[in-house]
Amino acid sequence: MSDQASEDAGEAPVLGGRYRLRAPLGRGGHGEVWDADDLVLGERVAIKWLLRPGPESARVRSEIATLRMLRLPGVVRLLDEGTEGGRPFFVMERVAGAPFPGPLTAATAPTPATIDLDDPLAASTVSLEDAAPVARTRSAPRVAPPRASRRSWAAIAEPTEALLDILARVHAAGIVHRDLKPENVLVRADGRPVVLDFGLALGHVERVGVAPGGRIVGTPAYLAPEQVRGDAVEARADLYALGVMLYEALTGALPHEASSVQTLLLLRSTQAPAPVRGRAPEVPEHVAAIVDRLLAPWPDDRPRSAADVRVALRGRAEPLRARPALLRAPGPLTEEALRDLFAGPDRLFHLREDGARALWSRSGGEPARVAEEIDTWVRAGIARWDGDRLVIERDTLDHLGASPQAALGPDAWSEPGRLLHLIAAGDHAAVAETALALARDLAQQGRLGHAVAVLHEGVLCVRHAPPEAAALAEARLLAAWVAVAFAERRPQALDRVLYELCRAIARASPDIARLEALMRAALAVDGPSWQTRARAEADALGPFADPDLERWRQWVRVRAGLRASPEAAEAVIAEATAWADRTGDRGARASVAGWLGLLRYEQGRFDESARWHAEAAAGEAWLPLRMASTLNEATSLLEAFRPEDARRRARAAGEMAARCRHPYFEARAEWVQRTAAFRMGQAGAPDRELVDASVALGAPDHLAAVCFTEAAVAYIAGDLPVAGELGDRALEVWRRLNHRWLVIFARCFMAAVRGASREEAEPLAGLVAGCPVTGFGIQALGLLRRGCPSLPPFADDVLAPLCTAIPEHRWDERLDVLSVRESLAAARGEGLAR
Repeated sequence: MSDQASEDAGEAPVLGGRYRLRAPLGRGGHGEVWDADDLVLGERVAIKWLLRPGPESARVRSEIATLRMLRLPGVVRLLDEGTEGGRPFFVMERVAGAPFPGPLTAATAPTPATIDLDDPLAASTVSLEDAAPVARTRSAPRVAPPRASRRSWAAIAEPTEALLDILARVHAAGIVHRDLKPENVLVRADGRPVVLDFGLALGHVERVGVAPGGRIVGTPAYLAPEQVRGDAVEARADLYALGVMLYEALTGALPHEASSVQTLLLLRSTQAPAPVRGRAPEVPEHVAAIVDRLLAPWPDDRPRSAADVRVALRGRAEPLRARPALLRAPGPLTEEALRDLFAGPDRLFHLREDGARALWSRSGGEPARVAEEIDTWVRAGIARWDGDRLVIERDTLDHLGASPQAALGPDAWSEPGRLLHLIAAGDHAAVAETALALARDLAQQGRLGHAVAVLHEGVLCVRHAPPEAAALAEARLLAAWVAVAFAERRPQALDRVLYELCRAIARASPDIARLEALMRAALAVDGPSWQTRARAEADALGPFADPDLERWRQWVRVRAGLRASPEAAEAVIAEATAWADRTGDRGARASVAGWLGLLRYEQGRFDESARWHAEAAAGEAWLPLRMASTLNEATSLLEAFRPEDARRRARAAGEMAARCRHPYFEARAEWVQRTAAFRMGQAGAPDRELVDASVALGAPDHLAAVCFTEAAVAYIAGDLPVAGELGDRALEVWRRLNHRWLVIFARCFMAAVRGASREEAEPLAGLVAGCPVTGFGIQALGLLRRGCPSLPPFADDVLAPLCTAIPEHRWDERLDVLSVRESLAAARGEGLAR
């Protein structure tokens, strides 16, 4: 329903058919922020909605891409996105909190004060020509604590350290916020801060202080001097803004006071502020010293990282030197010993194993060199300490092993050193060609993380070429990156390349716009709003000339069709088959075989599905796509009552995935093997380690599948508390993604685990009777009767249609939770023992 239609009907507007607006939370020159209800989940959310279509849409898209990249604790969570009335919107978690440094206590709260919301000192984009004095008024509610209030260090130390932890993670992901201010850091009642509004965020070392038209980008009161000058902006710009926030909280005043924007910016660039202890002598000396350093006019004079600031604020000397007991060993350390320095998980991600290998290759295991290398990693923001363990991400390890600056040796490259030399020589055209060829070879070998590292290096280099050449080369590299991201199959991979597309030099060009639209359609197809977006967006794009990109556009269309109905999928696959026949491309034909396998799976024709997937794997040139088809084959074999064959195929795919460090496919292989073991009665206890590793994977659908399988293992073993915990997690993910039949099935399972009243069970039973998913309906009714014995037994005319797709000689074999025979017995009231 459009907002206009809702208003005409006297109702609050509903965006995307799901989010009912309640009340505005704020409004700027380009958009509004609303409090809203999610009508599907029954939760409160916050929605940012652009006032009108136009150039500012690019900023909204960029913010969405950044939030997708930053799925981190302490960063506001992106829940959904869409368009209403031609105006883009996105949905975030509703954060209840007070602006940094947090809520005032009753004893310290000053008399409420207000300022004009149009105050240019508080705006995020302000004209450089605005020299008029700023008139402070009492006419509008202030959204931040009054500057006259002063806090003790003890009162703000906890949220400050937590904010530094968040910034360390954000900066390690390559993002600079650029608009940190109290209103963009809300502190919850428990003292945990949440960072909001990444609309101005960019990657490290971007030269973007002043926007076209002479407008400052960022809030002047918290702006770093280099942003004013238009110099390169990196993480220390955010640290400067944090320094302003701490200065304001501790002294009750801003570091520089001025009556106009121009005067403020002039002072910011030319004069150091009064020292903190000159205004607030009670502030601890070491705290005052670090805040004064954060406000240094030149970035090189400030602390180098959020981690360094956190250590200094705790009263310890800077810089941080890593000296765990292991590094005081008298002689060289083995690669195996170095594993103890790293946090995991090793399962799926091989973080300890590969972290130790990368560290040993650079240090030879000499304790002093190991410590120096670790210091370098921490200062560069690519690793951080968590207690006595070093935390490093999978993507970072791929870069350490694949970037030209850190090549480990001839085995790391098909053309040893060539790309490094071309980058050093500034030969942008040759860099683009070499990076494209090398990335394609790496991707086809399954080394997708290394391929991404190569493409990233290429993009960074060509962005320094002359504008026209830079735009052309960048578009080609980003197109290749899109194809690699699709092959990786993880949401984070799509998020990452979408973020880079939003930062493209020529992001308004048709080529970049089409790539961005393709990525958004791909992300939408598995998101909450897929019904209204994915297929329409993919269709609107039209065919790509590049066969790899067109293959993925067709994939989005097929995926959307499969989610809609088998009939819709049949029609889309027929069109895709005609496309593959026209091209004669082997990869296109392999894809069509795989899509037919997915369709036959949805239709319950599992043996046929397995055969199509095997054909797809045999015809595919890219190793990652062969792994995907092999895993789809294994999943079909599970449902065809061939668990041993499924386990064998999944094991083969998992071994390939482990060799090329592909955590998503390795995770899927582990899940298939666990499910096969469960169905054969060999699962044992729930595999909590696999659940934890799957959380780090960031693929919600996969996490839900793992949680549900392990919940079923716990249920059959009689461990009902664990079954309930894991079942709840699966149900929550499926609810958020609006997977109707999975939600209904999981609710029936939870009824069996925890019990259900007749009032709860009867509506579920009515829904289950129409379930089209083979095996789900009969199990669901059996589980319901187990959870609610007072429910009347189901009649044979209700039960029989739910069993017809399963051969009777398979009725004693376990399905997702129960066998058909067990389900029938419970549903008929013949036996209710678990």
